[in-house]
Amino acid sequence: MVKEKVIDQDLFFYSFASFAVLFAAVSKGGFGSGVAFASVPILSLALPPELALGFMLPLLMVMDITSLKLYWRQWEWSFAYALLVGAFPGVLLGFIFLSYLSSSFLKILIGGFALTYIAHQFLPSFIKYLAIGSQLFFIK
Repeated sequence: MVKEKVIDQDLFFYSFASFAVLFAAVSKGGFGSGVAFASVPILSLALPPELALGFMLPLLMVMDITSLKLYWRQWEWSFAYALLVGAFPGVLLGFIFLSYLSSSFLKILIGGFALTYIAHQFLPSFIKYLAIGSQLFFIK
């Protein structure tokens, strides 16, 4: 009886983990327009958010490192420097916050970031669609 429960949990985890990794890989491969961020919220449905972050972020970094070969010596150092200046304090702050925040608050925070990203990506085109639609409606 206990073995069946463990197998069900493993199937639940592996189904979400495989979908999250596949989603991130397709996005990092250029087909998803940068939505690899959604792999962490997807995986946090099956795991606590701390484990989901610890599982997905190293995979996302390895995906970035493997794609670095395509862009070797084709970057602007000013942009790379600006990214690194923000990355180091961000990693430190993330480590501090991760150790002090509860799992339920992290789920809310991750969900909030995901919804904010979705709104930022789709709201301008939706507003443009509404503007075009309203102009067509009032054409005489």
